Amino acid sequence: MKRTILTLCVFFALLTNANAGEMYRCIDRDGDTIISNNPRDGMKCVLKGSYRDPSLQERSQEQRESQRISPQQEYQSEVQGRQEEAQRSQEREKQEYDTQQREKKAAAAASTGPKGAIDVKTGQVYSPAEGGVVDPKTGTFHQDVDGGYVNTKTGEFRPQ
Repeated sequence: MKRTILTLCVFFALLTNANAGEMYRCIDRDGDTIISNNPRDGMKCVLKGSYRDPSLQERSQEQRESQRISPQQEYQSEVQGRQEEAQRSQEREKQEYDTQQREKKAAAAASTGPKGAIDVKTGQVYSPAEGGVVDPKTGTFHQDVDGGYVNTKTGEFRPQ
């Protein structure tokens, strides 16, 4: 029974003294232990702990420390930044390469001049239709057919 009462007293003492400034463990004449926030007369008391509210400075210091990143997090962040930069660099290089290829194609298309043949006497350009060729000597168009070409002006068949 004494033990139960003592346990309840300790429990309530801890509950009520949770925000106490100091906590003492005292032993009375009978050898029973009493926990209190102030030392008792005629008992052996030992200071077990002390508590006080942290100052505003201490609270702000704790917040700063909790917001600091660990060296591992800092390293991971740095690695991720390097990977993102490498990816952006690769994308820029690909865009530059694609732009160069488009410019080369455009320059090649512009420099080849008209497709087909030019009649030297009249200056007329004969451009071949799909599936045919232009005879550069005469400037006439020859339609592609099975086994050869047909001159579209004369209907003459020329085997391949």
